[in-house]
Amino acid sequence: MTPDEHKKGAVELDESACSVLAVTEGNGDGVPFILVGISRRVWEHIRDGNTNHFDLRGFGVNAKVVFFGAADEADAKRTIEAAIGEPIDVGVSTVRH
Repeated sequence: MTPDEHKKGAVELDESACSVLAVTEGNGDGVPFILVGISRRVWEHIRDGNTNHFDLRGFGVNAKVVFFGAADEADAKRTIEAAIGEPIDVGVSTVRH
């Protein structure tokens, strides 16, 4: 998170508030894996609707990722639709664990 992205209520940056990100070559099929490890403190921060940002351009992936918390799948979809200003259908994948 850059100083410009640091918002009111953001997690103070120290070792307990870190996330770790790696882009790997994947499992040999040519599709890279993006691995993200989120500390408990960051999880507590984002699960309440706050955000955590990653800029993947430094890894050669022309994308940015924003993680945020939501109450459920419908709430997450509403949040994304509000952010982009249109309904989402195509290209959205819901992963259930």
